[in-house]
Amino acid sequence: IRDSSLASISRGEPLKSDNEMLQDSIIEQGETLCLIIGNNSFQGFNNLNNTTNDSKNLRDILASRYQTTIIYEENIAYVDYLEVLLKIKKNYQFEYGSQFLIYIASHGSKEGINGTQIILTDSKRQKSGVLVNAQPVIQLQKFMNDISATKTLLILDVCYSGDTYDYDFIKCEKLKLESEGTKFYNASPYSDIIKNTLTEETNLCIASASKNQTASDGIKGSNSPFSYLLIKYLKKYKKNIGDTYQLKNHLNKKNLRKLDAISDPVFITYGGHDLDPLDDNFLFIKK
Repeated sequence: IRDSSLASISRGEPLKSDNEMLQDSIIEQGETLCLIIGNNSFQGFNNLNNTTNDSKNLRDILASRYQTTIIYEENIAYVDYLEVLLKIKKNYQFEYGSQFLIYIASHGSKEGINGTQIILTDSKRQKSGVLVNAQPVIQLQKFMNDISATKTLLILDVCYSGDTYDYDFIKCEKLKLESEGTKFYNASPYSDIIKNTLTEETNLCIASASKNQTASDGIKGSNSPFSYLLIKYLKKYKKNIGDTYQLKNHLNKKNLRKLDAISDPVFITYGGHDLDPLDDNFLFIKK
């Protein structure tokens, strides 16, 4: 659920799918495949105001300014959603140094043994109370861990999306490359600095709410506070290379509270990799 108090309603399940056949494709070093999903219409949950605004705005900025291949879905049902994941795993080849990003704006539900589940358009509760046709966050993290991209980033603007976490579990330190990062952030996307950074496997998750928090949907016709700051960072950023270190600083509690956010973001690393903090990162590389 996304909370409707203050400037929002609660976020939950997705709508129906806009699936297109995915072509066989290679994601090269320095490129990022992005799956972006926004769900605002549901069968078993309240509809949301801004999730598709969030997903469309993010899609447009990533497609226009960054080295990305975009797969976009709105109001997707459970089976269609699984088909998209299957096609990504089957039809995309990730080369060494490539990246994979999933962003989902929807409802979320906290469900006992399965943890937080992402609601899709046709998610519903049976008479027994069991939630069906929903995606457990922990299973989605496993899917991303199994993808052969060097670096993955899961961004969830969903209630309780921190799942089992209620505090930061990721250092995500500034890349201490030449001149404390000055040359790095202004580097050409094809420079050796970038190639040398995209070497160590990383699985990161940025969640808009901890395991016990709902996430604000925002004032109708706008964006959620969390997604507003995410989109603003990508839109206003002037250098050639951005990263999750800078994004983490931008998504701070002070900035979120100014927008009446009712949750605190959580930054998570997962997948069992024993990383140096400098490798614990994900890049946003401009065209």
